[in-house]
Amino acid sequence: MDSETKAKVSKEFYELCYRQYEFEIKETNQMYQKASFVLAFLSILGTLVYNLVKVDILNLIFKIDIFLYYLYYLSILIAFLFLGISVAFGILFLMPRKKQYKTIASMKLWQKWYNEYAEYLKNSGSKSEKLDDALFQEITEKLAEAQANNAPINEKRRQYFHLCALMAAVTIIPIGTPAMLYLYLLFKLQGV
Repeated sequence: MDSETKAKVSKEFYELCYRQYEFEIKETNQMYQKASFVLAFLSILGTLVYNLVKVDILNLIFKIDIFLYYLYYLSILIAFLFLGISVAFGILFLMPRKKQYKTIASMKLWQKWYNEYAEYLKNSGSKSEKLDDALFQEITEKLAEAQANNAPINEKRRQYFHLCALMAAVTIIPIGTPAMLYLYLLFKLQGV
């Protein structure tokens, strides 16, 4: 393989690593935007459940069917359970990971590396290695390392986000049940 083909392959590998690294960083930023949607949704669901619990039904216990009364509060307990699970997954989604995201370093550090490596090549008398090629290879390796580190972290966070959203969506079912029962009880007590 000639040196031009090697340079082309390494440039293609660099571009692949950079695109993947850039994708993971963008994905990380987009996750925080998704989090605001889920937090708003969870707060709305929590408010609904809280307002349904505040309904003063206890004084009506002898006027309504006891089965409906228990079904009402069982549905609210189930809603709290799903809401709690959703919040737990939301916390896991937003929590910083033990294994932190890797970046490729600042331009100041790369400039320092470049100068130190130039000094090393000058002192060692090595004329076969080009400084720009060494820098290119070093950056490519760092990009590949960072992407390999960041991808699993983002995948795990995506899973937590999906579970959080799923549990929040499932919470709608047990919230709807007491809401419908409350309306039924209101109509029944009013003689409608």
